[in-house]
Amino acid sequence: HWNGGNENLWGHQDWGWSERLAGRTWGERYARELLPAIVAELDPTRTYSENSPCSPGPHRAESAGSDVHPNHPDHGTHHQWDVWNRVDYTEYRSEVPRFCSEFGFQGPPARRTLSDWVHTVDGGPLAEAADPKNDANFAIHQKAEDGNGKLDRGMAPHLGVPSDFADWHWAAQLNQARAVAYAVEHYRSWWPRTAGAIVWQLNDCWPVTSWAAIDSEERLKPLWHGLRAAFAPRLLAMVDRNGTLSVAVINDTDADWSDELELTREQLDGTPIASASVAVAVPVRSVHVIAVPAALASPGDARTEVLLARLGHSRTVHTLVEDVDLALDADPISATAIPIEGGYLVQVTARSLARDVTLLPDVAAADAVVDHGLVTLLAGENATFEVRTAAEGIAELLVGEPVLRTANDLRRTETPVPR
Repeated sequence: HWNGGNENLWGHQDWGWSERLAGRTWGERYARELLPAIVAELDPTRTYSENSPCSPGPHRAESAGSDVHPNHPDHGTHHQWDVWNRVDYTEYRSEVPRFCSEFGFQGPPARRTLSDWVHTVDGGPLAEAADPKNDANFAIHQKAEDGNGKLDRGMAPHLGVPSDFADWHWAAQLNQARAVAYAVEHYRSWWPRTAGAIVWQLNDCWPVTSWAAIDSEERLKPLWHGLRAAFAPRLLAMVDRNGTLSVAVINDTDADWSDELELTREQLDGTPIASASVAVAVPVRSVHVIAVPAALASPGDARTEVLLARLGHSRTVHTLVEDVDLALDADPISATAIPIEGGYLVQVTARSLARDVTLLPDVAAADAVVDHGLVTLLAGENATFEVRTAAEGIAELLVGEPVLRTANDLRRTETPVPR
């Protein structure tokens, strides 16, 4: 597919370009005439869009009779930046675009990348500054307008806003991953109405707080793990359909998916409360949305309960309130690290619900990488992470903070921010 430009049609209509141009040319013919003619001549097998976003075709708005807006979610491609700039990420579900070709959410780079490249204004380590988040040099590496303010406002209703910089850094990375995964799951649950989604962005070219999943040192941010999970060929996602909590069973494979959907509501400590099962059969490349029975969707105490959906090897864990309102155990896991050739195996066991268990291995060793992350464990469950590194003698570092993190950690302290 060929595309004739980025946000030019949208900008000309909404961002004051027309007034400033005062009738002068601005390149519209490139997008609407020249480029499609060249594509038709040189590569006629591929389609062409005038811009991203754009609303192609002879569509007319029902009200006022004007051309359809180039960023209209009902036509063509759509960019969604209200979430990052103005509203909470739960607002992704307020619209169902035909194809979301650009959206994203910010998070800082890896801690090691920050410590290697970003120092305080007096040259000292950023982590040792009195207020690292508001240090002038750290601000230089944040190019979004009011970027840190948007990060704080974005995490406040979900995770709270930690005052400790290491906790704030983890919360900002985690909230980035959750926000984008939330959008991806929503868009995928509406297939084929929503035919696809493209996340901005994959990687960075310099050490910066940004929308990337991979930072400038090629270190994976938690967002990368969140994207891999949210784009899994087979996926269970908790969604809202007309005010009803539902499970979207997403089968993006070449084989039918038939099994028993098992639904369970339990206490955070693992005590079962209620369960149900539903036989499902989801054909190739399709989505089925199944309402959660009221007995499971209506908790006795939402602060202390969790809902689990499982279908074959896929599952999703859904809390009925945000983390800031959950009675999470602030220290829910135990861990051991076993040296192996080329690294370590980190084995984690949960005593209570442990949200988004993740290792930030670069904190322990600059070359360290981990095979997966953002793993939610129910009480009694365990998970194994493989850390690859040439470093020796770091086993103890891998089994505690600031390397081994959970969302539960953030329940200890936070600074209130207006919602």
